[in-house]
Amino acid sequence: NKMMHQDYDLSTGYVHNESEWTIVAGSDGMDYTGNNDWHTYGPVAVADLLKASENQILRRVCATCVPQVQDIFYKRLTDIPEGIANYHLFNKIKNHRSEDEHNVWNEDFKLYSTYEDAVNDENAWDCEKAGGYRYGEGFPGDCSPYGRIQNQDTQFDHRRGKTNVGFYVEKSDTFALTELPSTIIGNPNFEGATYLHPDGNRIYMTASGTNMWRRHDQINFMWEEYSGDVELIVNVAAVHNTGLHTKSGIMVRRNLEQDSSYYGVMKIGNGGIRVQKRNRDGDNTGEYGEDRNDVSSSWLRLLKKGNMYYGYKSEDGESWTLIHEQR
Repeated sequence: NKMMHQDYDLSTGYVHNESEWTIVAGSDGMDYTGNNDWHTYGPVAVADLLKASENQILRRVCATCVPQVQDIFYKRLTDIPEGIANYHLFNKIKNHRSEDEHNVWNEDFKLYSTYEDAVNDENAWDCEKAGGYRYGEGFPGDCSPYGRIQNQDTQFDHRRGKTNVGFYVEKSDTFALTELPSTIIGNPNFEGATYLHPDGNRIYMTASGTNMWRRHDQINFMWEEYSGDVELIVNVAAVHNTGLHTKSGIMVRRNLEQDSSYYGVMKIGNGGIRVQKRNRDGDNTGEYGEDRNDVSSSWLRLLKKGNMYYGYKSEDGESWTLIHEQR
């Protein structure tokens, strides 16, 4: 209880075996990232970690739940959906209270109380004893090993439901993401992180912030110093949890201050493409060549040649359309 925690200088949490499990999201005392409830792994990274794991098991530990559902092992039975616009399985599990045709109990997944049961498909929870899996009540659907138990879900994005919750993915012997250095600019409330796929060609980033606009920015920025001419190309394959002002892309930036001048090519929250720039440190930001109807282009290219800057977009990374140029 709270008094015992104070008397013995204890804190709420869970010590997991780091050689066997990767924590992919945590809240309150279950957040060991130092990111104040922010999730260092986005849903695309979590899906790739799950697909690469031997048993495709996602684990939820909830310190404030009743004992029957404090430790849940979600085992995937069908392939994790891919290529569905704006659909991310992990977001559905940890954030939403709604039906999901791609995540149906006893068809796409089963629930267990122990890892051994999940691996051996023994003692799976019978949610029919709880009157069926209640998708509108969030994960775990008011289900338990002993019938219906209500109000044991959590919603990370709205900070509702149970507190002190952690999600874990079983580690793979052959697949691991490597953390890359990046800089958090502008002191956002929640920090992010950057990871590299084992193939060396795919980068996962999480971030937060009020905006990248006017005279200051709040972003997660992976960068290298350079001089002279430069060409940057990226395929923004997926962006999730987007708002109207969400931005992801590439830029040339003078420094790491939040009011630095820059020139950037970006995919924005509504799916469109734009060039965005701040001409001098401390100036207001401007936007150029925006096409809010362009939801198919995901390849972005930025070219600096001498004093000229060029922004391009493409659907295939081969045929490029000039969006904007500036001296």
